[in-house]
Amino acid sequence: MPEFSTEFWVGTAFAAIALLAGLAVAIVMVESTKGEFRFVIFCFLSSAVLVVYGIGVWEVSITWPTRPRMIAGTLAFAVVAMLTTEIIRWAYGRHLRAAVAHAPKEQPSSPQPPPSTEVKKTGNSENPSPPSAKSKPTIKPRHAAIAPAGFISFVGQVLNGWAPMMQENQTSEPLDDVELTVTQMVMKNPTHPGPYSTEWQKQIKIGTVRALLTKGLEERFYIGNHDYLQFNILILTRFGTYTETILMSKENDERYTAKLSFRKGSETSYTRTVTVGIVNDPKLPSPPPRGG
Repeated sequence: MPEFSTEFWVGTAFAAIALLAGLAVAIVMVESTKGEFRFVIFCFLSSAVLVVYGIGVWEVSITWPTRPRMIAGTLAFAVVAMLTTEIIRWAYGRHLRAAVAHAPKEQPSSPQPPPSTEVKKTGNSENPSPPSAKSKPTIKPRHAAIAPAGFISFVGQVLNGWAPMMQENQTSEPLDDVELTVTQMVMKNPTHPGPYSTEWQKQIKIGTVRALLTKGLEERFYIGNHDYLQFNILILTRFGTYTETILMSKENDERYTAKLSFRKGSETSYTRTVTVGIVNDPKLPSPPPRGG
């Protein structure tokens, strides 16, 4: 075994200390801040750099033949790079979970006091004047100003019965491991589905949707020539599951009106109503309808 210098052992000790410090801060990251996350990443990268330095010292010190030494060194560098990437990915996941868990929740609005029903008496006590008619205030549900991460919307028009779609992410955090399960439901009318049929369903693997970007779906949604239909979408991500419904009503041969409703849990958190044009052109290619 080759003899290593004092600098080698000091570097090894600092690498171990940096790794343990990064792990400790990442594990106790209850209410994550950017400063904590940057400190964790700095510790992991410092440890990786010191380990690479140690591998280089080891390569210089041993007396192996060239070929085994190069193979061993290459494997060692690859292992360090892979482990560093994975441990940073793990720390980033804990950072996101801590940030989501401690995000400020919207306080419910204070309830409105009930309208007064007291009757004001006049000089004639037997015929009191009726109470003044006051309209009760209507409290409308609040919706987000921007679409939530993962929202599915239309791209352009319905082309030969098929609708190009995209997934939006207008937030500052990426979505990982995204997968969609889409089911089409053909209805007789938008208020009472009655007996309905399903002509198309699909599972779509998307992967990562980067922050502040949109990503077009590889699969188009099959619309056909129906007057009323609805798409039920299950959105699976690494840290959450969401649902969305798209209710489409055919106004005429030139356009649909579509109401898109995004749900997080049991409550609708975002809605959007759009008009989608209809284009039927035999020159444009269109995939045949198929299930998934």
